[in-house]
Amino acid sequence: MSKLTLDQIAPDLSVLLQRASPSQLRRIAVEVARHAMVLVRLEHPTLEGALREVEGRGVVTAVTRSKLQEIVDALDSRYFDLQEAEGQTSEGTERAKAFRRARAANTVLFAVHDDPYEAATEGIYEANAALGEQIDLLRRLVGDLLGRG
Repeated sequence: MSKLTLDQIAPDLSVLLQRASPSQLRRIAVEVARHAMVLVRLEHPTLEGALREVEGRGVVTAVTRSKLQEIVDALDSRYFDLQEAEGQTSEGTERAKAFRRARAANTVLFAVHDDPYEAATEGIYEANAALGEQIDLLRRLVGDLLGRG
């Protein structure tokens, strides 16, 4: 995934992120994750706490990272279970909601990545999937956060 994937869906955004400072990248990663959670209606105290932790300390503990991975794994499993049960049906299904929620949780997991550039690029890629390919919305968000919006 990382830069190559972001390059594929939004090369201009990738270039913009390459020029951003580590603190800007971290802020982008956190805000993109928050945005994805709000838009897919994913509320979870561990996810929200991890974003606050990385904002305050710049890193999260191994325990926090492990808890995040467990949440992502559980949401992914829910999606795969529904996919198997429903098959390929319409976008308004529980399966589609489960997919968006799993991707939004993964956005949080990437937001706490040790490397701020990876956190931002991978997070944007996952958020784009969570939001149903809304890269223009994410592009505007990043622009606003960088003062270019």
